[in-house]
Amino acid sequence: MIPSERAIFTTFRSDTSDLTAHWQRLCNQSQSYFDQPAQLTLEQLYQCREQFSEMTCVLKLIVTITQQWYLAIRPLPTRKSHLHLESIYDIQRNEQARIKDAQRSYYLEQLESSRIRGYDDALYVNHQGIVLETTIASLFWSDGTKLYTPAAALPILQGTFATQVGEWCQMWGVELEEAKWTIEQIKKQAVQIWCCNAVSGWQTIQQLDEDWTSRPSAWTQALSEKITQQEW
Repeated sequence: MIPSERAIFTTFRSDTSDLTAHWQRLCNQSQSYFDQPAQLTLEQLYQCREQFSEMTCVLKLIVTITQQWYLAIRPLPTRKSHLHLESIYDIQRNEQARIKDAQRSYYLEQLESSRIRGYDDALYVNHQGIVLETTIASLFWSDGTKLYTPAAALPILQGTFATQVGEWCQMWGVELEEAKWTIEQIKKQAVQIWCCNAVSGWQTIQQLDEDWTSRPSAWTQALSEKITQQEW
């Protein structure tokens, strides 16, 4: 059953071991979007996942403004080792992008349009040319010396997997800088770009449009492998 009233949601794999970040984001977004705390407990979230412990699938937990919740299930998507993205200008981007609500169907429509054109996803760029995120994933990149991610002040969704990457970097002593890079800067200075989310994990972007190709260094490859080993 798909709710017709205002709703927020979180998406995760059935084999995800720690759901704390998903629950915390639901609580935060319920407070900011509905002006009331979420009534769903962390224990209930784990109980939802346990129903599907014998299979590996994607679970989408939807919470409505009246604090009713629903569960949608779908198969895991095919995971590609290297992605080809196109850049798309989103001049109407606003603070609503921080909320994972029903209006995010717009992003899925853009994803489908990009795939029809032969790309794996689209990288959103704002009216100033600053890179934001893909339709379904958070963004990271490196110039070969340190790791970067779009500044939290930008109108982007704070992904749960991206938050974990930040925690791992802090634990490992890896310098991670929040930045406002333009698409031109990315193409000139980035040697490697990644995107990540709670379903597909950490993925390498091999090509961006038709004029940028990944040129990884030993450091970026080692870091990427280390992050991949932490998934799920």
